[in-house]
Amino acid sequence: MWKSTFGKYKNVNIGSPEILEQLLRQEGKYPMRSDMALWKEHRDIRQLPYGLFTEEGERWYRLRQVLNQRMLKPSEAMLYTGAINEVVSDLMARLQVERAGSPSGVLVGDVTSLLYRFALEGISYILFETRIGCLEQEIPLETRHFIDAVGLMLKNSIFATVLPQWSRELLPFWNRYLGNWDTIFAFGLCPGRGAGVRLHPGVAGMVPRAGSRVALRGEQFYLLQLSSLKPSPGFQISQPSPSVRRLTSNTLSWALYHLARSPETQTSLYQEVNSVVPGERIPGAQDLAKMPLLRAIIKETLRLYPVVPTNARVMVEKDVIIGGYHFPKNITRTFELRPDPRGTEVKSVSRIVLVPNKPINLQFIARQPAP
Repeated sequence: MWKSTFGKYKNVNIGSPEILEQLLRQEGKYPMRSDMALWKEHRDIRQLPYGLFTEEGERWYRLRQVLNQRMLKPSEAMLYTGAINEVVSDLMARLQVERAGSPSGVLVGDVTSLLYRFALEGISYILFETRIGCLEQEIPLETRHFIDAVGLMLKNSIFATVLPQWSRELLPFWNRYLGNWDTIFAFGLCPGRGAGVRLHPGVAGMVPRAGSRVALRGEQFYLLQLSSLKPSPGFQISQPSPSVRRLTSNTLSWALYHLARSPETQTSLYQEVNSVVPGERIPGAQDLAKMPLLRAIIKETLRLYPVVPTNARVMVEKDVIIGGYHFPKNITRTFELRPDPRGTEVKSVSRIVLVPNKPINLQFIARQPAP
């Protein structure tokens, strides 16, 4: 256990599984993470309702129960295999284009950026039931605005956390932070909302107008069920996108990077996948159970580079005793791949910002078909 400070937040950190177990067993029915004060401040200024990431207590619990039923269970996630495979096929096509356009004919630059777009395309296809063009040669303007807004929102949120509140009137970071959130929400709502970004065709029709009887299906219909808990379902839809995007792209980037630097492990993985899914057959969800090495690689990547390396808790129901210390309630605790021959070792930005400190450039070498 150790103390740390980030901006106005003073934290007690836990790095022991045994002590973490003590915390989780005492956190109560409605666990509360860090208060997401910056996110809430934007919602309050714009008079927007809270969503899954900003609600607390019983309201959060009810939202999470609804979402668990269809989107957070592994058995239910298998239902999206067809949609994800369609996006993966487009990713493979985009990789071929990127390879062909490089001087060597095999190098793909800034793999992380490409995987960011892949992740956003995948989650948007599930949530919106429409393709938003992240993997096209020319990305639609409104999609590009959304992609840029997510990154800039996260960047400016760091400034908003560490700089004093009076600096918001003098420096541009605060208005940029608010404006980027407006763009994110405008993408998932209706035309003319927030920053005025026009929705991609198909997304605009997702939210029915008052009095209309629009036929919805799949996850569109399911997510709109959340409107019984919230005034505007579009807000529920917009908020998961940045988190899922980071989860998928960051994990895949590090996994591919280390596979490129470990040809023996990569060969073993290739043999395992080829034995389960030979030739050009597209894998299904049931095939993953037959790939223990693949699952182990993803788990190890998540262990080394967790998407959320710190996961805070505020104990709001009762005092707790952890590791012999007493904490009063309301206290926060918290292809064949080869590396670019011209590149250098890539590391994470810091211990708590586990994103690459420089672009990951990888060579995608075409393999010969197995005999």
